[in-house]
Amino acid sequence: MKQSEENFLNMVHTVLETLKNDQHSWSSESVIVKEVNAIERDYNQILGDLNLNSRLDSRAQHDIQNNDLNLIIRSTIRLCRRMFLYARHHNDEIILNLIDRSESILATGSENAVIRCCHSILSRAEWMHYYLIPYKVKATHLARINLLINDYVQQYGDKTRIKFRETSHNPNVSHQILELKERLTVFDELVDGLITNSMFLSAYHKSRIIIDYSQVSEAGAESIFR
Repeated sequence: MKQSEENFLNMVHTVLETLKNDQHSWSSESVIVKEVNAIERDYNQILGDLNLNSRLDSRAQHDIQNNDLNLIIRSTIRLCRRMFLYARHHNDEIILNLIDRSESILATGSENAVIRCCHSILSRAEWMHYYLIPYKVKATHLARINLLINDYVQQYGDKTRIKFRETSHNPNVSHQILELKERLTVFDELVDGLITNSMFLSAYHKSRIIIDYSQVSEAGAESIFR
């Protein structure tokens, strides 16, 4: 897949998210509703027509993400057990309330909530590390958890983008993308002609900006196709 096609598909994803987040601004216009449904249909058709290897790779990537998160949870639980010994010995209710939880409880909630909780426990351990040394809490252990969390956030933290993988050139998909580009051009005219909400119009036009993610990749970020 060409980088320009990848950039375009990510823009369409952003447009659909913008439309979904502000439906009340356009849902009363039947012509726009019809076109939004058509754009979403065509977009999903393109994703569905990408080769099987890409879809398999996406599932594999999801499994890797779950494994990475589970590693953070397990590492944090081991830290909690050592901090628990300190808290019980010193009758520290604040620490007990922070770390007295099972692995299943720590894993409950959204990925962001789990990461925030693990980071809070790590931060407290780093702040009071001197007092935890007798309980076998090593600086290297804290540094490893910190690295795991930072790597996870950098790798998966941006949920607004779709992660794309390398795909072979597909002439049918390229043709579909050209048709979707034409549909979006007409849709722009409908939005500008029928919608008067200035805040929505501003958000919509911003979502239509195509970002060249080849430049982002060169700066150290991943490509974004799933």
